[in-house]
Amino acid sequence: MTRRPDATARSHREPSLQLIPPDPSARLVVDIGHLEPEDHARVTFLVPFVGGFRRMFAVHWPARGVAPHLGRRPFPECWPLHPALVAELAMVERWAAAVEANVVEGTGGPDRGYDAWSRHVMFVTVPMVQEVARGVARSRCLHRLSPGPCPSA
Repeated sequence: MTRRPDATARSHREPSLQLIPPDPSARLVVDIGHLEPEDHARVTFLVPFVGGFRRMFAVHWPARGVAPHLGRRPFPECWPLHPALVAELAMVERWAAAVEANVVEGTGGPDRGYDAWSRHVMFVTVPMVQEVARGVARSRCLHRLSPGPCPSA
């Protein structure tokens, strides 16, 4: 009888996993010069990840003017001006890196880590982005891309 290799043994032979491929062409539309240096560095670091996140989950935020009657809004360009959203995206980026590196803490191994990460993204992060997008649409923040806090923050 042949024994099947366990998940740990498989993970060392498989090619590396990349949950959210970064978008090196992603750029900020808002001015973040007024942010504290630590916040500025965090946002700047996140830009490629957020670009990849936007692309990976694009079905959740249509292009401008598409299907607003369905309650879905475009990805908020002013995301760096929403501290809670920046913190959430930073946490998701770190968690994705841990899953990719197979160093997720807790029980269940890499498959369990991916499952928890995926559920969190779908049931926490995506709805959070959508809520910010709805607030932005109500306040027309996208049309005032000047420094300072977003009115919907």
